[in-house]
Parts: sequence; structure tokens; C-alpha cells
Amino acid sequence: MGYDMPLTLEEQLEKKEIRSSAEQKTPYNINKHVLLTIYFFLIVLTNRLIFGWSGLSNMLFEDNVYVWLCKKNSINEEYKREEGKRYVCKDQDLAVQNIFIYGTGGYFIFSFLNGLIVDYFGSRISMLIGHSLNLLGWILLLNSSEHFDCFILAGVLIAASVDLGSFATLNIAGLYPGNENLIVNIVSGAGSLSCGTLVVLEIIIRKCNFTFRTFMLVYICLTVGIFFLLTLFIFPKTRYFRQYEFDNYYENYDNELKNMNNAQEIKSNASISKTLSLTKNPNKYTNYEMNKINRGLSNDLEINDNKKINDFHGSFDKNKQNKFIAFFKSTSFKDLLKICTCAHFLCLLIYGPLNAIYNTFYYSAVEDILSKDKSDLFGYLLPFSFIPCVILGNITDKLGVMVMLSYELFFAATMYLFTYIKGEFYQWMSVISSMLYAACANGQLWTFVSYTFCSKYHSTLIGLLNLVSGFASLTRNPLLAWAKDSNLDFTYINMVVLGLIGINVLVTIALSIIRKTKGPKVIYGDEEQTEL
Repeated sequence: MGYDMPLTLEEQLEKKEIRSSAEQKTPYNINKHVLLTIYFFLIVLTNRLIFGWSGLSNMLFEDNVYVWLCKKNSINEEYKREEGKRYVCKDQDLAVQNIFIYGTGGYFIFSFLNGLIVDYFGSRISMLIGHSLNLLGWILLLNSSEHFDCFILAGVLIAASVDLGSFATLNIAGLYPGNENLIVNIVSGAGSLSCGTLVVLEIIIRKCNFTFRTFMLVYICLTVGIFFLLTLFIFPKTRYFRQYEFDNYYENYDNELKNMNNAQEIKSNASISKTLSLTKNPNKYTNYEMNKINRGLSNDLEINDNKKINDFHGSFDKNKQNKFIAFFKSTSFKDLLKICTCAHFLCLLIYGPLNAIYNTFYYSAVEDILSKDKSDLFGYLLPFSFIPCVILGNITDKLGVMVMLSYELFFAATMYLFTYIKGEFYQWMSVISSMLYAACANGQLWTFVSYTFCSKYHSTLIGLLNLVSGFASLTRNPLLAWAKDSNLDFTYINMVVLGLIGINVLVTIALSIIRKTKGPKVIYGDEEQTEL
């Protein structure tokens, strides 16, 4: 949009010396707290609405979505609703749940592409694409019907837009040196509050007797439209940089300057000694100066000729070389390959997909595991996970990221364990545990990646983890089919899920050992900034 904001760290520091990342330039010099507030409400009001699935599915059932899959009563030609359930029949329930299942699958799978878009095209472009997909998805969802069945496609588009928005806001943590994990968790917590937005919208629709489709269409067009325009002005073309990048830049700069001064001092001393020896013989000195000039001219001609030859061959090679092959020879690809095969990331490739299975399965089956009222309670409590999320962000800044993984695993286990104990109190405890678990169900990998790996690859790495997790999350389908075949008996299914949580406990222990032996940070991608 024409505002003067540097694209790279080097470009920014050439204009002005900046030692603290908090002082880096922002669009139109907008205060960083104002930017964080806008980013926060952008996510709360528009970004992760599909994950408020309890409220959204309630409205879809009341709008009779997929009710045509159920059989009508032969006497009065009306649908007979299953007692104590939101849905008319199980076929309708499975069809509506498929919107969420394939939607979240799309969220995970598209996350990798979204990460590449954020890292290589910048925050502003990715956010604009995210708004466009979000708006298109909701328009399709709200205009779908029995004869225009785009419900699943709409769910995929809405979910695919999520990370384009959330990834683009994560790098604002660079404006808060020393509190990066806290800011990442505030952004992540905004996603939890976004789930509650649909609960609030559901209440408004009920109390005011609004039509679900009309109200949501107006709401989405209004909010997404406003934030689309704001995005043009409040997002950087690339990203904000982390404090360690500034530190590495100046450390490298100071060392190079020191080496240059030492080299000049040595050269100066040698030149003085040589000049003194030559002045003793004037003829020799004159010959020396003439030879020096001739050598200089000869070297200049040779350099220019070589440069032209090299430029010609370089241009020819660039035109000839396939860009796809060039990418695999690039430094970025080599860095990513090293990161993806390091012990830290390999542990995440196990942890993330298993976490996605037991996370999304509970979302899909909570009504059948517990009851309809507990499913509603889950939807109402989910926004409150923002509170422990922010507290955890502050704790991880002081005690490290492993605290968050331990916290998450504890409540993941208890939300399933409490389902085995009969009684209203324990069902409540299961739902409360799920809310506390959800506090970092999205943010734990963000925080770990943000703390451990090179900042210019954060979105790509999180996207890759989500891609693998997306395919893993589709195992919900056979689990839900198993539940249907066993008349909704979740005894053995939950045992399998607890086994997955147990595996992640072992992975977390292994990750702790790796961090102690190999170090908490992986330097691939930052080496060029730290080399002398």
C-alpha cells in the first residue's frame, strides 16, 4: 500500500541502528499494543469459528441440515427425533459431523501450504488469501441445501483459511522481546475465544429469533470485510523479526569490523616498511610505482573480462536451470531438511499426529461419550480456556516450553479417564479437563517450534506438522464407525485413545532427554547469522 516498511532485517538496520526488536518499524508506525489488539480481535471474531463446533452444529441441526437422510414417520410424514439428542437420526448426525471431520482434516492438510505462503509470500498476502477463503467458505455453507450440497467443501474452505490468519499474526511476538512465548499464547488463546464467538452468536440468534443463515451471512460479510480492509494497512509485507536475530546481526557485524580493522592494521604496517625500504633507492621506487600502476590496470581489465564472462555464463545457466531443481539446491531447502531430520522435530512428528487424533475425536464424540447437555457445556466452557492459555504463556517464558507439554498430557488423560467413572460429577470433570486441555491444544506446538527453531521457517514447520496431523486425524472415521457398531460403547475405544496419550508421554520424556543432551535450540537456518 506504499508505506515505508523494510522487507528484510538488513534493510531495516541499514537505515537505523536498532538493538531491541521492540523498536523495529511497524506499518505507519502504529503502536505495537494497538496492532496486537487488532490481531487479537481479528482472530476472535473471524478466524477459528469452525472450531466452535458445538454451537455451529447445534445451529446446523436446528436448520435441518441433512435431515433429508432420515426416514419420515409413515403416519404423519414427520421426522421422529431421537430422544435426548440434537439430531433426528444417526445418519443425519454422521453427515453433519463429516463437515467438521473433513473440515478439520482440510485445516491440517492445507496448513503446510499455508505455512509456505506465510514464510515465502509474507504476512499480508497470506492474511488476504485467508480472508477470501473464509468468506467464500461461509457463503457456500449458508447457501447449501439438499440440491446444492457444498457443506463439506464449505467446511474445508473455512478450515483451510484458519492458519493463513493465525500464522500471519504469530510473528508479532518479535515486538515483545523476553515475552515471546506469552504473546504466542495470547494469539493462540484468541483462537480459543473464537470458538466461544459462535456460542455467543447462537444465543443472539435464539433470543432475537433471527434466521441462522441470514444472520450469519450478514455477520461474516461485515466482520471479514472490515478486517480485509484493515489487513491492507496493518500487516507487514514480510514479518517482524525476533530479538535473537538482531543480536546475531550485530554480533556478526562487530566481529567482521574487528577482523577488518586487524587486517588493515597489518596491511598498513607492511606498506610502511616496504615504502621505507624503497625510498632509499629512488629509481627502484619509481619502477615500483609504475609496475604497481600497470599491475592495477591489468588486474582491472582481467577482472572486468572475467566478470563479463561469468555474467554471461551465469545468465545462461540461470535460464537453463530448472527452478524446481534450483529450490532443492537452495540454502532454505537444506536448512529445512536438516531441521526435519533432527531429533527435536522427529519427536514432534510423533507427538503432533497422535495429539490430533485424541483432540478431534473428543470434539466429534463428546455428545455420545457423555450426553447432549455435556456437549453444550463443553461449547460454553471452551472460550474460558483462554485464561489458562495466557497463564501458561507467562510460565513457559520463565520455566521453559516442556511445562506446556506436561500440562497438556495430564488433562488429555483425565478428560478420557473420567468418562469411565459413572456419575454426574465425573462427567463434569471430564468436560472441565477437556477445557483445560484445550488451553494449549493449538498453542503447544506453536510455542515449541517458536522457541526451538529458526524464526524464518516457523510457519512452514508448523504447517508440515499440521499436514501430517491432518492425515492422522482422519482415523476418527473408523473410531466413530467402531462406536456405531458397538452401540456407542466407548470402553475399548477410549482405552486405545489412552494408549496414544501414553505413547506421547514417552515421546515427551525422550524430548526432554534430547533437549538436555543436544541443547534446547536447533541452530539450522541461523548459522549464517552466527558465523564469524
